[in-house]
Amino acid sequence: MITGRYLSRAAMLAALPLVAGCALAPKAPPPTLSQLGIADSYSWQSAGFLEASDAQASARWWRMCADPVLEGLIGQAIAAGPREGLYARAAALGNAYFAMRGAQRKIANLQDYITTQDDLLRLAQFRHEAELVPALDAALVMAARDRAAADMPLQQAAIDQARATIAALIGRTPAEVAPELATEAPIPSCRAEWGGLRPSQLAEQRDDLRKAADRYGSEGLLGGLGGRSVEAEQAYRQTLLTAYADVESARASYTQAAEREDRLTQAQISAGQVAALARDSYRRGEASYPSLERAESALLATRNALADAQMQRATAAVAFSLALGVPPEPAADEARDTARAGE
Repeated sequence: MITGRYLSRAAMLAALPLVAGCALAPKAPPPTLSQLGIADSYSWQSAGFLEASDAQASARWWRMCADPVLEGLIGQAIAAGPREGLYARAAALGNAYFAMRGAQRKIANLQDYITTQDDLLRLAQFRHEAELVPALDAALVMAARDRAAADMPLQQAAIDQARATIAALIGRTPAEVAPELATEAPIPSCRAEWGGLRPSQLAEQRDDLRKAADRYGSEGLLGGLGGRSVEAEQAYRQTLLTAYADVESARASYTQAAEREDRLTQAQISAGQVAALARDSYRRGEASYPSLERAESALLATRNALADAQMQRATAAVAFSLALGVPPEPAADEARDTARAGE
């Protein structure tokens, strides 16, 4: 008679081959896009995007910004920190740099506006003394000037915060980098580069997809037969679709930001022409100061909106690069070459 103890031991021994089969079963590659019913193409064409010669070129977005200062700072960040996490550090540095240049641009816009108001104040005071305009005109000019001056500390604070972030990422203090970054420079016009990558290549670039493929291979077994469960396939498909959507969304954000920048560039020209006409009309006594102030305020607002659009386009280019994923971190010698290029 077989006791319960021996029966339990026999059952355990019988199950061992199945357990061993699961442990030794090879990790099969994840299903292809075709097997998952996903098209290996994006909803957009390559028009407007540079097709890189390799995947690493699209990840190194800073080389598409035509800004030697930015590239030099990223070279310092590479030299100062470990190669692991390079692309994340580069993105953080780039976004801080764009914010700094944007705030510098806005300070320049405010300074131009204040200079114009100073000229108008002298004119208003002269015309008041000649009894051509009321004293209200000079008071309105002073009020507009003071409002603009009140915005200067806010922009300077944004500059200081961005510099502190940049300094930390390159292993220096804010005081050390301040002189190097004090002079205003244009906001980089970074171009999005998609590298010719197709959705089927995302798995090679994105860490979340690499991990999802590993999970599929190790957790999707059915018993010891080496089959993969429907749940594992669905989980992998959903991760892939999420990555697909990230790329599509990032591309749309970049395209919209670039279009907005183009339109605001034209709007700035138009606003400048309107403001110039309003100034001439005021000097000739053909227009009141309130109408001139509306034109001047519109010009300032358009200039600042353009600065915001240029920052958004640059950050969108970085986001697009990250959505495509990054290749393995560059080798040490390549990292040193990039660092030297920024010296």
